[in-house]
Amino acid sequence: MKEELTNISTSRCEDWDMSAPEYDAYASSQQLYRESARYLVQRAELAANMTIVDLACGSGVVTETILRELGDAPARIIAVDFSPAMLAHAQKRITSDRVEFHCRKAEEIGEVVQTKVDRVICNAAFWHFDMKLVLAEIGRLLKPTGRCLINLPSDFLKNVNYFSQLYSTKKSIWMVMEEKELRGYLQNRAGVQKSLPPNIENRDDVFQNLAAYGLRLASVESFDVQLPQRDYIGFLRIPIMARNSFLFRGVPAEEMADILTTVANELEWIDEPASPTTWQVYVLAAQGAAQETAGSVD
Repeated sequence: MKEELTNISTSRCEDWDMSAPEYDAYASSQQLYRESARYLVQRAELAANMTIVDLACGSGVVTETILRELGDAPARIIAVDFSPAMLAHAQKRITSDRVEFHCRKAEEIGEVVQTKVDRVICNAAFWHFDMKLVLAEIGRLLKPTGRCLINLPSDFLKNVNYFSQLYSTKKSIWMVMEEKELRGYLQNRAGVQKSLPPNIENRDDVFQNLAAYGLRLASVESFDVQLPQRDYIGFLRIPIMARNSFLFRGVPAEEMADILTTVANELEWIDEPASPTTWQVYVLAAQGAAQETAGSVD
């Protein structure tokens, strides 16, 4: 079983490596990652001399945002990702001596972070992990006054038909579906259900049993990112995103690219307003830290 899990992890790493150029271009220029990173970092209340972990740092959008927020203040920023190619893109742009990069899975951060930390920030990645293992690592790493900030798309961990909601509210999504069906790739829209990796669990199981990891839920809050419809197409042009999307099940890679090009060209002629994407931020604290009032979860 361990060998099988290692093979799966290696395959996923290779997928991310191959998608690194497209991911970096998208994350650096489009609103989704930049706005979600900005919100997380501002909510983190960073200060001088903190030790901050950017967990699943990707091509460095959060790390760059942390540096801007800190200004010239001294700090130690530990950027961790399991994809060598992603880290290579981050290291090209980020040369600050306050930043150190480590190629490790999130479940292994204890191997590279040997001291207690003030903040752990994880932007748009938490569902890729073995959540229980990662939470256990975070619980061991946080100082008594430390905080971990995790964001997830609203309702992502709830038992709802998340992708059907996307279909009904995002014009670019249903345009892709329509184009796919015109080409003979039929799919029962009523059966488009939320399809998550095996490590995803109900939010209640993940965030309401935090005491087992030495953590507690300090607060939950929501924010909206206004995304142009074309941004969704750009997101799907990242190879790993297209391959993992429910939209393209059973569709060859070349056909995926052609469908996205067709829809992008059509969107050029449509005056379509930006569409809000709602995210929730979970702020976790060490179990013994002073209590805050947790926000309501919609």
